[in-house]
Amino acid sequence: MNYRTIFGFILFSLWSLAACQTSSSQQKECPKGAPTPIYSSDYKKVLSHSFEREEQNSTEKIQFQNNTELTIRQSGCQAIRQVFEFTFPKDSLLISHGDLLAKATDKFSYLAGIEEKFYSFRIIASKLEELKPRFKRSKAFEIDPGFFIQIDKISFPDQDILEVVLFEKEDL
Repeated sequence: MNYRTIFGFILFSLWSLAACQTSSSQQKECPKGAPTPIYSSDYKKVLSHSFEREEQNSTEKIQFQNNTELTIRQSGCQAIRQVFEFTFPKDSLLISHGDLLAKATDKFSYLAGIEEKFYSFRIIASKLEELKPRFKRSKAFEIDPGFFIQIDKISFPDQDILEVVLFEKEDL
């Protein structure tokens, strides 16, 4: 299986981990269907969970047992975009590029360990490890033809957000 197939599978599987009924007209308009929640409150390590969707945009908020707070924003129809926002108390997230990458790798490894079906997060963690020599904050890296990842830190007065964006380039 080549990487393009793997990353296409990762984005699609993350998009549709939970079963979702979509109308046939919506499937014609958006071949990948509507975004669905990745997690639920049924998992032992999930303390709280919410999911809101409006057409092709969704926001999912999860708090895990290890105090990880995660917001996942999904959008797109022809090309999927997923934004993973990990929230940290102010100054707990170190500023250097390597620390951002290490934190992102650690968080995706944790997500992969929630249950076996989240193995695709382990593949993402591996790709993050491969970025070490060339990583630059806020720069999108093509991790496979047409598939990108971008990592950034957003600071607020009381918290920092580690933002990891997975997206595919739309065919022009």
